[in-house]
Amino acid sequence: MLDLISAFLMGASLLLIIFSVMLRGQEASIGVTQHAAARQGVATLAQMLEQDLNNIGARQPDNDPAITHLALDTSAAAPYYLAFWSVPDTTGQARLTCYYWEPDDSVAVYVGNVLQYRPTYRVERRLGPRPPNGSTCPNWAPAGFGPGTLTHFHIELRDAQDNPITNLAGADQTRRIRVEAEAVSPLGPSRLIEAARWQATLAPPNLNRTD
Repeated sequence: MLDLISAFLMGASLLLIIFSVMLRGQEASIGVTQHAAARQGVATLAQMLEQDLNNIGARQPDNDPAITHLALDTSAAAPYYLAFWSVPDTTGQARLTCYYWEPDDSVAVYVGNVLQYRPTYRVERRLGPRPPNGSTCPNWAPAGFGPGTLTHFHIELRDAQDNPITNLAGADQTRRIRVEAEAVSPLGPSRLIEAARWQATLAPPNLNRTD
């Protein structure tokens, strides 16, 4: 009888170990899938941002600045935006392009055993009128969207001495642009949420001309 009970307990322990290993394997698989989804969302946004920002000032009209509107001071209330002359498509025609973002929702993320709620941001790419009619970026029609799972998004302008620029009066001194984005995956349970982060410092050639 003792041998039977012992065999049963050993079998139960073996099943528990196998189940635990399978569960960890499943969690790892979900984590990989989540990270791939988050990374893809960031990569798509990064590609669009790099193309637009590196083209700042391309074929801008005479007597009009390359950067026309901005609200980047994160100590102020949202929304935030940056508008500039660029060539956003294959037609070769200059347009006002704007990135507009603000907190939109939140996502629950476990950090260790602590549940945290992080804001998610809605990022829109907008195309403005040509020539400018005095309206600002928030009034322009959306022409594309970032992933809906961004937990961090920030654009920062820097001058030649690497000082931050937060108002339009100093925008003509912009030489570099720093961009940061972080997205979480919309897949799987919150305890297993994975994030992907991207950052870049760009030096648009039209903002660094010496002529």
